[in-house]
This record gives sequence, C-alpha cells and structure tokens, in this order.
Amino acid sequence: MEVVELLQRLKEECTLLVVSHDLKEVAPLVDNAGSVKLDGTLEPVQWLP
Repeated sequence: MEVVELLQRLKEECTLLVVSHDLKEVAPLVDNAGSVKLDGTLEPVQWLP
C-alpha cells in the first residue's frame, strides 16, 4: 500500500498534519495548505481540490 493511500484511510478516523515538499504528492489529502517562508512565517496557499 502506498503512503498516500494509507494516509487517506487514516484521515477517515483522525486529523492529519502532513508535511511535504511537493503539495501535488499529497493532493488527495488536502483540506487546507500553507507554505512556510524563510523567515518562519506561514502563508496560506490557495488549494482547489
């Protein structure tokens, strides 16, 4: 089973926080997305599923 498939099954039962360098990789899981800037601030990312 692939990691994204496993995370998708877990998402049905609990809240997930997934950190990835490639948002496209975890696209099936995304409800909200953000990008951490070099100064440490978090910027919301528009994500259309």
